[in-house]
Amino acid sequence: MSSGKLVSVIVPVYNAVNTLERCINSILRQTYHNLEIIMVDDASTDSSRELMLKLEQTDPERIMVICNDVNHGAGGARNIALEYARGDYLAFVDSDDYIHSSFVELLVAEMEKGGHDFVDCGYFDERKDRAILHTDRNMRGILSDDTKCNMIAVGGYLCTKLFRRELFYDHNVRFREKCILEDSEIMVEMIAYAKSVGAVEETMYWYTASPSSTSNGQAAASYVKNIYEAMSAFVGLKEKLENYEALRPAIEYIMIQMYDYGVHKVLSDLQRDHVMDSFRELNKLRYLRLENITEGYNNKHILARIKKAELDVMALNDKDPQKLINKYK
Repeated sequence: MSSGKLVSVIVPVYNAVNTLERCINSILRQTYHNLEIIMVDDASTDSSRELMLKLEQTDPERIMVICNDVNHGAGGARNIALEYARGDYLAFVDSDDYIHSSFVELLVAEMEKGGHDFVDCGYFDERKDRAILHTDRNMRGILSDDTKCNMIAVGGYLCTKLFRRELFYDHNVRFREKCILEDSEIMVEMIAYAKSVGAVEETMYWYTASPSSTSNGQAAASYVKNIYEAMSAFVGLKEKLENYEALRPAIEYIMIQMYDYGVHKVLSDLQRDHVMDSFRELNKLRYLRLENITEGYNNKHILARIKKAELDVMALNDKDPQKLINKYK
């Protein structure tokens, strides 16, 4: 297939020399040919840049390599690519992952057939050794606010989807830089802005989570910092989304989920490594949660998805972080 709308495939790259060729070859082998591949080298310290330039020569009409001398993180690399992307549709593939040869063709076909704003597909998670599709049949088609809430609560990943260009450019959507979890609130924005969503019920994306992946190997203190910043980004959606109030229960569930992760990471450090100032970190998370999550834990998404024991831990931190520390140290 050589005609059709242009698809921009954005690949942020940082020290991915061991997986990059497999990733790019999986994109080059697509049965849908009207695409551009934008690779952004995010100041790699291995030989990724040399490999990227070599790959560019194999198909210079479709591959563009952009080189950063300063690290911006995966979010920053994607932002740079968005400045160059010409596609009617956008896809994001991580450099340690790879896609089925029909990924673009099938997702474009579903997008065109349904007039959707984005289309999801199944993916294989090598860590869990199972295939997953987040967008159930009852979440497809024209979206109500209730359906959008369910989609937000169920979760999902940017990389398993194909997006209509306008979702990013009409709303000036950009990623946070130099952090992990940088796409968490972006996915909420995509759902908030979308009017219609489709899905391909086949495994089209392989998520490998290699040891060098950005989301792995984060020190406890750095991880908690990223949790705090991600929660703060969700707070910022109050001013950005016109339909925030309708989506608030699901958005607050995601924030509580992050709060849960953050509190337990601090407690884990307290019991093992003692790197963090436990009281300071727990109190920071507590203050952010109490100031911005209005419904507390009486939220159907929270009650349905978070265990009571975890809610009790968070509730104790809400009341008195020092008592929580005394209980776990």
